[in-house]
Amino acid sequence: MRYKEDGCYFWKIADKTIGNISWMEVAEKAALNYRTLVNQRSGARLPDATSILSISRVLGVSMEYLLTGKEQAKTQPFPSRVMKLAEHLSSLSEQQLDMIEPMVMSVQVEQPPKTKRQGA
Repeated sequence: MRYKEDGCYFWKIADKTIGNISWMEVAEKAALNYRTLVNQRSGARLPDATSILSISRVLGVSMEYLLTGKEQAKTQPFPSRVMKLAEHLSSLSEQQLDMIEPMVMSVQVEQPPKTKRQGA
């Protein structure tokens, strides 16, 4: 059996990374269908790229790590509030998104203050 080719490797790494949460919680936080996730896992099938990205964010690791086992550096998972907003936004129509996009994009993101370089 070749792990990296049939999805077994992905699920082996994901199982090692999951920590203290269940796959049901991962599915909920990643806005994925739990049954689909379980079927992919039990059948050692690789999820699609969007699902891998969502799973990686919930687990706090990179997609690269889940796919290759390399780059163990933890990434910061999205806060649950952001995940809920993203889930809600994904259910909106194109027309609704067109209406709110300008408002969202106009919100100013605070930049950290610049520090003076020594010797400058």
